[in-house]
Amino acid sequence: MFDKIKIYTDYSQLHDSPGFTKRIVAIGNFDGLHLGHRYLLDKMVTYAREQGLSTAVLTFHPNPAEWFKAKHFAGYIFNTNQKMRALGESHIEVVLNQNFDHAFSNLSPTEFMNEVLIKALNAHVVVVGDDFRFGKNRSGSASDLAHFFSDLGRKVISVELLTNGGQTASSTFIRKSLESGDLASASKALGHSFVLEGEVIHGRKLARSLGFPTANVSLGNYVKPKFGVYGGRVVIHESESDLGLIHPYSKAHLAAINIGVKPTISEIPLPMIEVHLIDLDMDFDYLYGKRISVFLEEYIRDERKFSSLEELTKQIGQDVKQIKSTLLGS
Repeated sequence: MFDKIKIYTDYSQLHDSPGFTKRIVAIGNFDGLHLGHRYLLDKMVTYAREQGLSTAVLTFHPNPAEWFKAKHFAGYIFNTNQKMRALGESHIEVVLNQNFDHAFSNLSPTEFMNEVLIKALNAHVVVVGDDFRFGKNRSGSASDLAHFFSDLGRKVISVELLTNGGQTASSTFIRKSLESGDLASASKALGHSFVLEGEVIHGRKLARSLGFPTANVSLGNYVKPKFGVYGGRVVIHESESDLGLIHPYSKAHLAAINIGVKPTISEIPLPMIEVHLIDLDMDFDYLYGKRISVFLEEYIRDERKFSSLEELTKQIGQDVKQIKSTLLGS
């Protein structure tokens, strides 16, 4: 699945890695790999080819924001597999997806620069945002990094965040857009539809009795989009090798998608993704254990509690009709 890149999960694994070449290293969380990230990586790859450098990305899992403030962390735009595939598609050769734990968070700025960037990654050029902080208590700055590398005859490139239509392209902006149901802004910043990926799990099968069978997927650690009904498309993956497609419309099925806690039936403690494949006659038992990608394309309405299952069934029929009209023009 990740044959284009070499992936490591701790900097110690790189100390004795083969092919120890001079590298240009971009550092960041790269959640969602939005247009700002892709612009930066495209420029980095071009620079690397011109200078004869190998390309690498230093990123972190879990996200430091989750590690330090787990209760307040909004969630991920990409899961780890999505991020690794996207980095591979961006022609990155090495990814250090550093396990962010107590020991790593306690590295001093000097230890981080020496042990991680110099000894492990052999970074000759480092690319960071101009607000980059590192080391214990975020005590190191982009300026500190630049001075350290300059003394070694190496280089630090600080970049400003890319703006997209007057709005800074950032993962924070995308999360807030998704939380408010503003799919258009999120998709514009991402460069594609927001994609949720997961394994189909067993539910109560009540939707089947209503005439609208659904495949259920846990929302997991993803950012929580605004609860409600969405129109979109779904890809059923027959194997791990066909994961990672950003625009797989030749293989996609039109879908009505509910994200929320099912208040009409019996409110569940954790939000769930429910997917009804429109006009597709199939045995939904076949889907259990399969991985699917859910592409959110249009926000239809808020999730709400209905007075009866009959009222809910009628509304789902109206939702399906609206989705077909909006996404197919029919």
